[in-house]
Amino acid sequence: MERSTVSHVSYGHDAVLVRVLGLGAGGHGPARALAAVADAGATAEMLTLLAADGEVRFVTRRADRAAVAAVLSDAFAGDPRVAVRCRADVVRLVLHGEGLRVDARIVPSFQEALLGVGVTALAMSVANRSVEAVCEAAALPRALWSLCTAFGCPPGPARVPGPGSVPGPGSGPAPVSDLAPHVRAAGHASAAPL
Repeated sequence: MERSTVSHVSYGHDAVLVRVLGLGAGGHGPARALAAVADAGATAEMLTLLAADGEVRFVTRRADRAAVAAVLSDAFAGDPRVAVRCRADVVRLVLHGEGLRVDARIVPSFQEALLGVGVTALAMSVANRSVEAVCEAAALPRALWSLCTAFGCPPGPARVPGPGSVPGPGSGPAPVSDLAPHVRAAGHASAAPL
C-alpha cells in the first residue's frame, strides 16, 4: 500500500454548488449543460452525473454564479422539466498532501471525519495532492476541527488556491481557539481542542 503525507487542511468560500434537474435519462442534456457552462467561461468541478435522475451537479466559482445560472436557464428555456438550482451557502474544504489518491485509507478517513461530526459532503474530488469536499458553510467549524484532528495536521491557508478563486467575506481561517467552543456546542465536548 502506498503511503501518503498530509500537510494541512484549508478552506474557502469561493464555491457555489449547482444542480441542473430534470434533464432526463440518456439524453444530451448533461452535455448541453456543461457546454453552456463552458460558454459562460466558467469551470464545472466535482462533476456528478446522476443518469437515472437526469441530474447534473457540479461546483463552480462563486464569482461565476450569475453567469452560470443565466446560461443554463437560457439553454433550457424551452423545457419546463429542467430546473437550475445554485446553492451559495457552502464551503470548500481541502486536505493537502502527497500521495493522497493512491492511499486507500485517505478518502474513507476523510468521509468518516466529516460524518462523525454530522457533516455531509455535497460534492467531493480526489487528486494526488488534495481531497476536496463541499459542505454547508454552517458546518465549517466542526468539519475543520474534525479533519485536522483525524489527520493530525493544522488548519492551513484560509483560502483554497485555484484558478481565479475569489475569497468571500469571512474566508479567513477561524482561529484555532475559536473552534473548540463550536465543537463543544455541537455535542463533542470530549474531543481535545486543537
